[in-house]
Amino acid sequence: MTAAEYLWLDECARHGADAASMTDGGILLADKEEAPLSRHLNIIVPVSFACVGDAVIASAYPSARSVMTAHFEKYRSADALFSDAAFAALDTALRPYLAAWGYKPSAFWARYGISLVQDDAAAVDVSAILCGTVRMTEAMCGMKNHTSMKSDDCIRRGAFAHTVNGEIVCMASVNRVSEVEHCVEIGVECAKDWRRCGFARSCVAALARALCEEGQIVLYRHYHTNTGSAAVARSVGFRPVGRFFSYTSFAI
Repeated sequence: MTAAEYLWLDECARHGADAASMTDGGILLADKEEAPLSRHLNIIVPVSFACVGDAVIASAYPSARSVMTAHFEKYRSADALFSDAAFAALDTALRPYLAAWGYKPSAFWARYGISLVQDDAAAVDVSAILCGTVRMTEAMCGMKNHTSMKSDDCIRRGAFAHTVNGEIVCMASVNRVSEVEHCVEIGVECAKDWRRCGFARSCVAALARALCEEGQIVLYRHYHTNTGSAAVARSVGFRPVGRFFSYTSFAI
């Protein structure tokens, strides 16, 4: 399979949908479990969707399914779905439902993101890997970590870190092992005082190369406004193959 096909299967698994039921040029819509507001929860994602090529996978609360069906009929193409007009229309259509879910008022977060993949170790720019970027081991758990990522969790999943004077200042790790075989998603964080030094690029390149050498398809997702994250991934060989969107509402 191609990397794009792996991404499509991953998105179907993420949305709890059966990829085999997709028709050419269609939109696959699955139900997601509704999560009413509680004192432990002040954020919901009643609708999310992703596009890979011309195919669209979506999931929505059952109570909002009719809204999504109508929305996809009006904004059917991928470009139309990811337009400002479509995002505004979806917000307008969903707001009457927010009270039923326990949300009043709400703040709508309308940013979409880009999905990138890397599946070829030879395509990773190894020149980006700096001295000081190393695969993380348990021995590094005791090192001072300037990122918000937890060293022990990252080591367990698989990670590379960049160290300065014996302290961790940047880390790239596996975020999620997909239900799809040979497919993993990674993320990176560089501490504020050490940004723009190439450390994030170095950690991502090292981790991506290692995973590709193991036969993994590596996924990298970033919000479209995060141009720095996009530049890091693309500069070491990741290529865009899809887009995703989540309607995220916060109770305030």
